[in-house]
Amino acid sequence: MRLDKITSRKFRRGSLLSFVVIIGVCLALLGFGMLELGFGSRLRSAMSVFNMTAREAADAGIAKALYEMNLAFPGTGWNPDPGPVTLANSNATYDYRIDPNGPNYLITSKGVSGREQRTVYAIAELTSRFDFGLLVTDTIMLRQGTLIDGYDSSKGFYGDTNAQQYVRIGTTSIAPNEITLKNEVTVVGDVLVGVGGDPDVVIREDPVGGANVNARYAMPQEFTWDVRTPPVGLPPGQPIVFKADANFPLFPKGVATITQSGVYSDIPVTQGQLLRIESMAVPKLPVILYITGTLTLGQAAELRIEGDPFVAGTWTPVTIYLGGNLDGSNSNGINNMTRKPLNFYLYGTGTDQDWQIKNGTDFFGVYYGRNADISIYAKGAVYGSVTGRSFELDVASGGSPGTYFGLHYDQSLADPTVSPSGYAIKRWWEDAVVHAVGP
Repeated sequence: MRLDKITSRKFRRGSLLSFVVIIGVCLALLGFGMLELGFGSRLRSAMSVFNMTAREAADAGIAKALYEMNLAFPGTGWNPDPGPVTLANSNATYDYRIDPNGPNYLITSKGVSGREQRTVYAIAELTSRFDFGLLVTDTIMLRQGTLIDGYDSSKGFYGDTNAQQYVRIGTTSIAPNEITLKNEVTVVGDVLVGVGGDPDVVIREDPVGGANVNARYAMPQEFTWDVRTPPVGLPPGQPIVFKADANFPLFPKGVATITQSGVYSDIPVTQGQLLRIESMAVPKLPVILYITGTLTLGQAAELRIEGDPFVAGTWTPVTIYLGGNLDGSNSNGINNMTRKPLNFYLYGTGTDQDWQIKNGTDFFGVYYGRNADISIYAKGAVYGSVTGRSFELDVASGGSPGTYFGLHYDQSLADPTVSPSGYAIKRWWEDAVVHAVGP
């Protein structure tokens, strides 16, 4: 009996040892699995980080290429293949190429980080400084009944099928209530706010729901403002002498004509006077005026750009660089007789300008003053484009079908060969993720 008891104890001690060994092996396997899992997680995390930084580097290459292109603009003196560049504060590198692609350019940017590689492509195209029908840095006020739409003067005059076309307006600001749309305002197109802005914060409808627009959203990229300066070497302006002219009975206080380019300190056109601008050369030559001070239009006064709208050979293209204010009284006008906005540009060159415009007729042309507060009180329509610091359009409702009052953006101004301002990304895409070959 005693021997049986001893044998039973030995058997139990051996069984316990085996059980401990099995548990140890299981724990070792479990620990190894945990280590493998942790290693795999860290590896996948590192690959994910490398992948993201490779894409960041590729995007940085696109941005750098576009910057170099605009830095060289209007020339093409950029380096099309500068070689690998290390991204700041990173071990990632980018390498881009710029190749002609029809009228545009193809940018190919490769970003590499660790074993990861990303390749991004972008098409860069020329842009126009007049891509917007209306653009400001601060505020827009559109009074009740205002209509804003587009047409294309290269296809004829506004009306019938050449009307109610797409237009973009906006502000580069993201501050609250920068755009005010009064009741019955209609924008045949989109209203944009500054990069990163909230349209619901920046745009205010008064009353709520009273305006009709297509879409509202933030600009995808910063707008590149163009700095306009008068050409060097303009001669002193010819004397402006107003004389009575029986051919213009509506202007009893006299008529004067500017026939060539020149520099003026101020140009006052007082009540009942007409100032004509017309080249006498054959064929017609552009007339460029640089007014360092103020352009004043008195009551019932008019600044007129001459030309038959149906005969291109009679057109005198006019550009005015204005350093001071534009002071317009009631029932005056800047009257572009050619009815082609491309034939008249008014550029602001001052740092703080106030343009009060009270057209008694339709206006055809471009107002471009980044530092100008532009107020238009029109008994007629505005055809062309407006760019300024702030903008207000009043007394714009009315007109007959086909010739509605309001702001009618001329889409021909968006032709980058007419008024190029630099390059912008038209579209982009990327290759599938590629793992770079490495140790």
